Amino acid sequence: MVQGRLVTLPVVQGRLVTLLVIKREWLKMILDGNKTWEIRSRACHIHVGKMLYLAESLQKSKKPGSASSWIKGRVMFVACHGPLTQEEWDSNQSRHCVKSASRYYGSHTYAYEFGSVEVASHPVSFERKKGAVIFQKKVRIEESVLDKAEFKLVGG
Repeated sequence: MVQGRLVTLPVVQGRLVTLLVIKREWLKMILDGNKTWEIRSRACHIHVGKMLYLAESLQKSKKPGSASSWIKGRVMFVACHGPLTQEEWDSNQSRHCVKSASRYYGSHTYAYEFGSVEVASHPVSFERKKGAVIFQKKVRIEESVLDKAEFKLVGG
């Protein structure tokens, strides 16, 4: 379970990171170490081998055109599998944790495989860009804020 104080993200120079936006229920399962595949409708090979920061999907913001969200962890993007066959979907249910008997996106179902899951002891807030549904690229985060997040390896 992710707990701790919240760290506000200042708008300053810092490291550029790529965020993957995930619904709360799935994000919790990933950060608990129970889900290693995130199911999506598109392949993504460009981020394989890179560290991705995981953000909880939308919380409505008062500011037009943006929404507040939280960076709650980070993972190594190990592989992109798919499109998954029905047999692959069935045999990997313990990895994707989706209870549906049929592939979530039919013949366009892909799995993003994660490794080295780390949870932020102190989640970091940021403003989501309008239209950023899956990935938000080149998000600038101050190094000291990332340090304060205190990422800890799950199961380590």
